[in-house]
Amino acid sequence: MSRRRRAGTVALAAEGQRRGGGPAAWGLPPLHEHIAIFLTATAPSFGPVHHRVVKVHAADCRRKDGCTCRPAVCHPFGRTCPHGHELRCGNRHKAGDSQLGQPLCLDCYDHAGQVVWNHEAPELWRRTIQQVDRELRRLGRAHGVELCRRYIKVYEFQVRGVVHYHALIRLDGENPDCPGAIVPPPPVITRDMFADAVQAAFVKTAYTSNPHPANDGHGWRIAWGDKGLDIKHVNAPGGEVNLAQITGYIAKYVTKSTEVTGLNLRRVDDLSVEIHGDPTTHLGRLIRACWDLGEHPDYQRLRRWAHQFGYGGHITTKSRAFSVTLGFLRMQRTIWRRTEGHPHTWDDEQAERVIYELGYQATGWITTGDALLANTAAAMARARHLAGLDALADEQADHHRTAAQPLAA
Repeated sequence: MSRRRRAGTVALAAEGQRRGGGPAAWGLPPLHEHIAIFLTATAPSFGPVHHRVVKVHAADCRRKDGCTCRPAVCHPFGRTCPHGHELRCGNRHKAGDSQLGQPLCLDCYDHAGQVVWNHEAPELWRRTIQQVDRELRRLGRAHGVELCRRYIKVYEFQVRGVVHYHALIRLDGENPDCPGAIVPPPPVITRDMFADAVQAAFVKTAYTSNPHPANDGHGWRIAWGDKGLDIKHVNAPGGEVNLAQITGYIAKYVTKSTEVTGLNLRRVDDLSVEIHGDPTTHLGRLIRACWDLGEHPDYQRLRRWAHQFGYGGHITTKSRAFSVTLGFLRMQRTIWRRTEGHPHTWDDEQAERVIYELGYQATGWITTGDALLANTAAAMARARHLAGLDALADEQADHHRTAAQPLAA
C-alpha cells in the first residue's frame, strides 16, 4: 500500500507540471509553460539543538542521505544557561549522529511551544495560502492581469521532532471566457515576481493560538521560522532543479513518519505515556507535553496525536485543479487490470458492471440498543450451548447407568 501511494503521489506531482501524454489523455492541457516554485517552510527555533551544517558540498555528494562532506562546528560559541549547562558544542557531527536534534539544555528548550506549533501547523498553512492569494491578487491588479495558484505539499519531520513543509506551487492565469480553464500566466509576470509574492505571504502570516493555563493564560505565537523560505525555481532556464527531482523528493516523504526522530509509535495512552514519556529525554518531554497540555478542551487533539508530537495534519494535500486525483488514478488502475493491459477496450457496458469498493465505516455498535441486542443474543447463544452440553452429559450418564444394570434371568 505504501509503495502504491508513493507512486500515486509521484503521478500527482508530475502531471501537475510536466508536458506529456498524461495530461492530454486525462483532459488537462500541457503545463510546461507555467511558472512553478518549490519551497521549504520550517518552524521557528524553540531552543538551541545539535545540528549539522555543511556550507559547501562536494560535486558527488548525496546531500542529506549519507553525506560525508566536512560540516561546520556545531555551536562554536555559547554561554552558560541558568540551569548550569554550557550552550556550546565544538563537535563536527556526522550524518546520522544520535546527538543531532537533541537540545543543548533540556530545561531551556520550549517543548510546550513546539508541540503547540505542530498542532497549529495545518491552520498556519491555511492562513498562509490565503495570504498568497491576496498577494497574487495585488500583483495581478498592479499589472492588469488575473492570476491563480495551485499547489501540492507534503510534510516532513525534522530530527528535533517538529514538522516542516515542502510544497510545489504553480502559477496559472485566468481565462475570462472560461473561468475554470487552466491557462499559463501572462508573460508580464516573471518568476521573481511570483517568488516575491509568496515570500511576502509567508512573512506576513502570524497569529496567536488559543489561551492555555500552562502559558499563564495566554496563547502561543504561531509563525514561520526566522530563517526564511528556501525557494527554488522549477525547470527555470539554467536552473539546477527539474521536475524529476522535485517529484521524487515529494513522494519520498509520503511513506515516512516520525522514524527520523528515533521514535515510531502507534498511539499514546496512559500506559505508554509512562513508558515513553521519559522526562530525561527530548522525545519523552515532547510526548509528556502533548499529554499534559491535552487536558485543556481547546487542545484535546494533542493527546490524539501525541505519537506525532502534536501534528495531526494530512500527509499530502493539493489544490483541486492542480492535477488529477488519487481516486482517478485508482480507477485507471482498475480499468488496466480488468482489460488486461488494453484500456482502449473499456466501454460503458463494462463500466456498468463495476465496481463497488468496500471501505471502513466504523467500529462497534452505533447505538446503545444495538449493543444491548447483540449482547443479549450472545448471552442466549452461550446459554443454549451450555444447555446442550448439560443435556448431552445427562444422556451419557443415563446410558452408562443402563449399561451397568444386570440382565434379567
